[in-house]
Amino acid sequence: GEFPLLPTRELTFHNVSGLSREWEQKRIYLLHRISASQCPGVCGSFEAFLLRTMPPEVMKENSLTLSLGKEYSLSELSSALERLGYSRAATVEGPGQYAIRGGIFDVFPAGSARPVRTEFFGDEPDSMGYFDTQTQRRTENISSFTLLPASEVLTSSLQGSVLAERLRGLTKSSAK
Repeated sequence: GEFPLLPTRELTFHNVSGLSREWEQKRIYLLHRISASQCPGVCGSFEAFLLRTMPPEVMKENSLTLSLGKEYSLSELSSALERLGYSRAATVEGPGQYAIRGGIFDVFPAGSARPVRTEFFGDEPDSMGYFDTQTQRRTENISSFTLLPASEVLTSSLQGSVLAERLRGLTKSSAK
């Protein structure tokens, strides 16, 4: 069989706010597969292999599996997703986004080809499945799914680092 391709960073010098981070999420998914021994080999450029990324143990610590039959607080889930680099949206359209409307939790997991809708009854998932972003209809029922980090650099992993302290100093001085 063919080995998957490890993407490299896409350089952009304009309109950074509208930048797609699809390459990064493909890398995260592939790195997750490698760390879970689900991938016998990888192809990629020298540059792709030199890019700094999170260690496997950090990937594992910052991945979250949701399953039917377990209980979750939607507010804690929302906070966890923010720490993992996901952004809240009115409707989920692409990887790295999530939405909560009443007891309905939609999320497009990083590295996934399809978003997942979970309907809660209280704190317990009542049903979950993949859905189509265009029709908003469920396409396939599932019993669990894993949320990988949506970014290779997590702000929570920067706590106490020199970079975090410098960034904090910059934000304080610019707020004056």
